[in-house]
Amino acid sequence: YWRDNYAQRPYVTNGAPYDAYEAAYRFGWESAQTYRGQTFDQVELQLEREWTRLHGHSKTPWVVAKQAARDAWDRVSRRATVYPAD
Repeated sequence: YWRDNYAQRPYVTNGAPYDAYEAAYRFGWESAQTYRGQTFDQVELQLEREWTRLHGHSKTPWVVAKQAARDAWDRVSRRATVYPAD
């Protein structure tokens, strides 16, 4: 989904490659599962620390990655509401 749709997202820099956002999307959807039952806002500080620890060497700082991660988190969370695992 994200590879095909990322360029239309409002936070994406015009002409930026998907690779610039891929790790943030993955981080967002994986974190939504890790912190199931909590909102992005509730765990944002923890997510920032984890992103910095895991991806501090990347060219994508948290201030940029956060928007893509939240987008992926929200998409996974909406789908979980429509198709609950329980």
